[in-house]
Amino acid sequence: MTRTWMLALPAAVALVFAACGGDSNDDTDADATATEAVTGSPVVSDGLGQPKSQATLPPPTAVADDEITLAVVFGSNSFSPTVAEFRDLPKTEVTAAGQKQSGVTIGVLAEKVGANGASVVTISGLRKDLKQEANTRYQLADIASTTIVALDDEGHVNLYSSSIPEGEWLKVLAGVSFTQ
Repeated sequence: MTRTWMLALPAAVALVFAACGGDSNDDTDADATATEAVTGSPVVSDGLGQPKSQATLPPPTAVADDEITLAVVFGSNSFSPTVAEFRDLPKTEVTAAGQKQSGVTIGVLAEKVGANGASVVTISGLRKDLKQEANTRYQLADIASTTIVALDDEGHVNLYSSSIPEGEWLKVLAGVSFTQ
């Protein structure tokens, strides 16, 4: 009886694995078609099995002088200047990608919320093509005086740096956060 059980167990396991199906893409195609029908945009995989929309974000709208242009946080401390207040912050000039840019250094923003050189800064915004949200993260001590955030004509804050690679520069920043 014990031998019969030991022979039947591998056969049962083999049947369970066989019932799980093969490596067909039928389900994936159905899911993509269903998602496309709901969202109106085709969906592709990011290579990790996660869907990734090919739809682009709408263009950013202009920000009025009395609206908040950027959120800066460190722990429970925050600083959210309006466009007008941002214009009054001290400016520094840096040479970034061969061009001189003027703006507020990350170091000045760190001072506004009490962050120190041991902090890590995470900057959130849109990629340069304005199609995807992105973050970039560095030690504050490495970028405090070489990285600026500058206001454009529409009231959006953009990132420029002589120490961060140009491919990581962000536009239409949403926030800057500091952590220990």
